[in-house]
Amino acid sequence: MVICLEDELLKYVPMTFSLLLKDCKSQDIQDFVPLLNQLIVKYKLKIFPCLNEFFMPAVQTINRCLSEPYDPLDREEERQHQSLQKCYYLFISSLATNEMTGVISNQGLENVERVLEAVLNGAVNFPDPSVQKICFGIIKKLVDCWAAEGALP
Repeated sequence: MVICLEDELLKYVPMTFSLLLKDCKSQDIQDFVPLLNQLIVKYKLKIFPCLNEFFMPAVQTINRCLSEPYDPLDREEERQHQSLQKCYYLFISSLATNEMTGVISNQGLENVERVLEAVLNGAVNFPDPSVQKICFGIIKKLVDCWAAEGALP
């Protein structure tokens, strides 16, 4: 849907992001991330300032949802939790794949470390090999990009 829209959409993005991130639940995030990924693909650098501003609030909201207690013996709750984690990795992957790693590196060393730790954890501990592959792809893209720029965050 986003592909059909023109640049006029961009003026509504900051307000939309702030409203979507307010009082958001796990399912809301899972609905929001695909839209976010489409915006990244469509607008790339045009949306960079907005993503730069809303990246950490989005990550913090995802982390808040991921830290909510759930019963790992309940298959549905476990599936929802893993689905949210996968959405997070797909969001980071979308940034890395579309040459928007600056959004991550501009967040300060402590925040960059948290994001990298989450991606490394997914690469090592996530039960789905396809998600592990996504995480390893993120790591490769980040290293390639930051090494090419000559300065790691």
